[in-house]
Amino acid sequence: MYEPLIAVENLTKVYRIGSVDFPALDDVSLEIESGEFISIVGPSGSGKSTLLNIIGALDRPTYGRVLVEGSDLFERDENQLAEFRNTKLGFIFQAHNLLMRTSVLANVALPGMIAGDSRTERMERAREILEVVGLGDKITRKPTELSGGEQQRVAIARALINDPLIILGDEPTGNLDSKTGAEIVALMKEINSQQGTVFILVTHNPEVANETNRVIHLRDGRISEEVYTRLVEQAEVREELREEIAAYEESKTAMAELNGQRALVFEDMREPATVADSTSVMPAVPTMKTTKFCRECGVQILRDSMYCEECGKKVA
Repeated sequence: MYEPLIAVENLTKVYRIGSVDFPALDDVSLEIESGEFISIVGPSGSGKSTLLNIIGALDRPTYGRVLVEGSDLFERDENQLAEFRNTKLGFIFQAHNLLMRTSVLANVALPGMIAGDSRTERMERAREILEVVGLGDKITRKPTELSGGEQQRVAIARALINDPLIILGDEPTGNLDSKTGAEIVALMKEINSQQGTVFILVTHNPEVANETNRVIHLRDGRISEEVYTRLVEQAEVREELREEIAAYEESKTAMAELNGQRALVFEDMREPATVADSTSVMPAVPTMKTTKFCRECGVQILRDSMYCEECGKKVA
């Protein structure tokens, strides 16, 4: 039976302040497949961060449920949820949330320590990931010695340390300039493409959203629209492929016809001459004359005869 990686079903979240209810999400349902790269957009107060927090088990819904790999997330107790967050999820925040007095390497290795990995194992894994994000030469530095873009790369590396199924990003480029933000998005896309890690990003930046494969628009706690941003590009690629295939098939047909004509010519060259049967009308073949006439009596005699059989006279 088919199951999406994440299924959000009739999700509703209501915050109560005093005697007043504030609905943040209103009957939201969606499915997310393995390997997707998704953004969630919408105006402030539309429920973006609330949806992300519930998928990340940082908050509980008022109604509805979230299924991850077919299992209801909120049937687990708090300890099980903490284990789920540490082993299945990675988080990237707008403000990095790094330990500023600790080295880059130690920051990245921290979730491995919480997971119970040995020091050797988690440090080796952290070094490998820092190489992936382009910071292999800065593992001993403190976050305060890095640029904003480099700090966010450390945050991405930390999110990857336990090989999560899903990475959740809440405005991961919000504190970065446009060039650095584009580099961070490109890095996340590369990780998504190579490792198949699902990325779900909350963003106000349309340029970031346009780089994702699906954009979920929220308004007033409901999904107002879903846009698959790569559909036009994919359609263009498919059309090009169709044209190439059609041209190839046409060339194959032309070549087959040419080969057929060549085969007929070769067959004609090899075919033996036809022998006529006994009923066929053969052309007349000229024959040599075999008789002559006697000059004395005029009787027709054989050409080789020396005497006429009728008159007995010698003939020349």
